[in-house]
Amino acid sequence: VLLAVSSLNPFAIYYGGYFFGVVEISNIPLTLRDVIEHSNTNRGDSPPRFGLLKTISEGVFVLCFFATRVFGWSFVTYAFWVQTLPVVQDADAKTLFAALLFLISNAFLTLLQAKWSIDIL
Repeated sequence: VLLAVSSLNPFAIYYGGYFFGVVEISNIPLTLRDVIEHSNTNRGDSPPRFGLLKTISEGVFVLCFFATRVFGWSFVTYAFWVQTLPVVQDADAKTLFAALLFLISNAFLTLLQAKWSIDIL
């Protein structure tokens, strides 16, 4: 839905690269960790494999997560809100719907980032 709305109202496309792209970098080490975790299930009494790689991927995930989804997210979200709030005040109905949808979605996703940050700590 957001992609369809943003194609009709391109005012927020600049931020899509960050919110839909850059923040996903943290998923790469998380996926590696999950693959290692899955490879160690149902092994019986065998010792876990790839323990060091799992530990490294967890550390890289935490660093990437906080760099992109906590610190970077905060700055980009602030800029997004500063640019979008005036659009809400002066918008026609179609643009107003898109701007409000983006602001509400961003607020919800920001709360998720905060919750996940607390979970990680």
